Amino acid sequence: MNEITIAETGLGALKMLMEAAGGVGKAYENRTKGSPAQRVGRFIYWEIAYNALMVDLSRGLMPPRVIATRHEWDQPGRAETLAQLLSAIETGKVAAPYLELDSYDRLLTNSIANIGVRFRGEDRDIISRLAGLFRDSEAVLRRHLFSAEQQKRLGAAIEENRAKEPRPLTFLDRCANAAFCVPVWVVLIPNLWLLYDRAMKALEQKRS
Repeated sequence: MNEITIAETGLGALKMLMEAAGGVGKAYENRTKGSPAQRVGRFIYWEIAYNALMVDLSRGLMPPRVIATRHEWDQPGRAETLAQLLSAIETGKVAAPYLELDSYDRLLTNSIANIGVRFRGEDRDIISRLAGLFRDSEAVLRRHLFSAEQQKRLGAAIEENRAKEPRPLTFLDRCANAAFCVPVWVVLIPNLWLLYDRAMKALEQKRS
């Protein structure tokens, strides 16, 4: 599975969630109704639902990495407006995945410091935890933004579209994922030295 396949799968699943909420047109129409806090909540809800699906799917990438967006969340005044709709604890749950998103990106960068994480297969565990935070965030907003019937349909659609567990990583998979963390110069410098050494030996042979 590659990034394009994951994006197509995630968008298809998001469309199914919108249909579960009453149709794509209805879901779009509902985003313009209600209080300002509810309208903001609906914008963010679909982003969070999309992220929950995409982060779960991204566990199957080689090497695993986080695919998520924070466009809606980063719009001015989003967090403050949500605070009018949610309690302090609920606001914390909704904000949690966004607060940790940058940290997870750094944990999964292809740097030499993360070779152990890649080799031990802990990158999938890290991504699974982030996906869980987005699912918790989605569940909180769902209760405040949709009717009981819509909540039921959305919950069923989310479970139906949730990504299956990727196949277990083999030893070779973990080695290949860890190899992405090796800087180019670590491979390039020894090879250049070998080429230089062989060239010098060839010149010496010609002179003799």
